[in-house]
Order: sequence, then C-alpha cells, then structure tokens
Amino acid sequence: NLAPYCVKCKACCSYPSVDIEMDSTPCTDASPQGNRLGHLGPQAHLILILVRFHVVRGTPIWVNENVGEWDGSIIHEQCKQVWDIVAINVQPRDSGFSCARRKRTLWVMIHKDKCKVVGDNRFAWGY
Repeated sequence: NLAPYCVKCKACCSYPSVDIEMDSTPCTDASPQGNRLGHLGPQAHLILILVRFHVVRGTPIWVNENVGEWDGSIIHEQCKQVWDIVAINVQPRDSGFSCARRKRTLWVMIHKDKCKVVGDNRFAWGY
C-alpha cells in the first residue's frame, strides 16, 4: 500500500481510489537555473519515484505538468508500456492563470488496460 504521509494525522493515511490524478514534477533540471541537465540533473530521481508510484497504483489517467522545455523522456521511457502518452503544449495565455509566464506541457497518460480512448485525445485542449 502506497498511502501518502498525512501532515494532519502525522501518519500514512489511505485515500480513495481516483480515476484521474494530476501532478507536477520539479522543473529545475529543465531550466537555465538548473543548467538544463535534464534526466542527469539532481531532481530526476524524484520523477522516477513518482512514476513508480503511479505504476504500482495503476492510475487510470495520469496528467503530469511541467515546463515546455522539459522533454519528458524519463516519463516516456518508464511509462510507454503501461500508458498511451500524449503531450499537450499549453501557452501561458491558455492557462487561465495570470502569473504563468512560460509555456507548459501536460503529459497525459491513459492506461492501456483500464481506459478506452473513444476520440483523438491530441485535440483535448482548446476552446
């Protein structure tokens, strides 16, 4: 059981299963401040831990957000056997958040055994 640590209870609490989970991974290794080290950077292990969490849980739909400069190769290599993966590039004006200044990429993972795609998910973003 991969129950997360709960700050309120000061213990590992269980939570109900969900169909869609969204998270964001550290962007430092993709940024100029992180010297653009990518998967060789010091934050890469955190992404591998997150991938392992979702693999073990069998998350049906997983959306991961990161900066547009991040190539997502870690997620792609670790997840392509379990999920169909679509990258949706989002411009700051599309986010609805006035403080967003950099483009983002939403990596949408759709579990191959638990979900059935009934449309072209490459066009899921838009008005």
